[in-house]
Amino acid sequence: MAFGPGSAKPPLDVCGNSIKIRDAGNKSNFSSVATEEDEDAKMARLLQEEECWRSMKQKNGRRAVGSSNKFYIKINEDEIANDYPLPAYYKSSLEEIDEYIVFDNDMDICDVDQLPRSILHNWSLYNSDSRLISLELLPMKPCADIDVTIYGSGIMTDDDGSGFCLDGDTNQSSSGSTAAQAVNGMPIYLSAIKEWVIEFGASMVSISVRTDLAWYRLGKPSKQYAPWYEPVLKTVRLGISIIMLLKEQTRVARLSFAEVIKRLSEFSKDDPAFISSIPAAVERYVVVHGQIILQQFFEYPDYTIRRSASVTGLLEKMELRHHTKWLVNKKAVAIKGTNLNPRAMMGPVVTKRKLMPATTTRLINRI
Repeated sequence: MAFGPGSAKPPLDVCGNSIKIRDAGNKSNFSSVATEEDEDAKMARLLQEEECWRSMKQKNGRRAVGSSNKFYIKINEDEIANDYPLPAYYKSSLEEIDEYIVFDNDMDICDVDQLPRSILHNWSLYNSDSRLISLELLPMKPCADIDVTIYGSGIMTDDDGSGFCLDGDTNQSSSGSTAAQAVNGMPIYLSAIKEWVIEFGASMVSISVRTDLAWYRLGKPSKQYAPWYEPVLKTVRLGISIIMLLKEQTRVARLSFAEVIKRLSEFSKDDPAFISSIPAAVERYVVVHGQIILQQFFEYPDYTIRRSASVTGLLEKMELRHHTKWLVNKKAVAIKGTNLNPRAMMGPVVTKRKLMPATTTRLINRI
């Protein structure tokens, strides 16, 4: 089944050992009376994808293993600058608490998969100068000699495992103090973020970041930071669309990188993965944001997808750009140090242990 310009693409079904394609069917027969039923079905599909994703991780492991993962290619900031807003700086009137104070009881944990997990709402990411910065500049793998440092702030709540978000809702921003009141959590500023991961399906996109102390599933960003998050989400959707294009082929090798670009340029403007109708513009976007797309391929449990000509073509194009190549560490280890987040010097901050609003007893006990 081929997709033409403006045609509907079947959703991905993350289950078992692969992400399967299923026909979306003809939606023209649905009436407005079925809206509530559609929402229930949408939520049921989200829960099924979440459960299948967890099952897939248990069978395949969180990290893909292969020669293609020995190096991480990161396109330099000058190549993606035009896809992001003009420089801005993080500001907050909330009294935030140091992450090291919150998680001081977990300082002996070195296995990153055993670190505590929370959800971060109304969040922002910034560098050592407090300038808002894209998560894309940080590797999605634990790498040696990383030359970029990203910190974060947000409202932390306990992660009960239900933090997967419906795609389309993930880019909606929170609104400052209103969000802080709506989310009964703890304002916190993080130590340096060391890596980030993407979990995805037909109806969900979930992104998590890791510091040396904890994992944080990202909820809705702050209103100020939302424009810096949108290119990341758009690229994730683009990666899903490329996987869908490959999965519909009887032989994955038949679809070259050039053909993928041509197909993407034929998407309708209302498609969430639409970039441009000009193939050259689509290719530029795919290549300069390729580090995100490549990691989606490398984590995908289908060997033919990971080894497809499209992936090889993307790698070759990326190496022609201004880029940095990092050696991926065999094992990620949490190394405790000092929180150098510039937020500590800005105020107001909490400098000693203090009981803050929380949603669960486990989070309160942790503090």
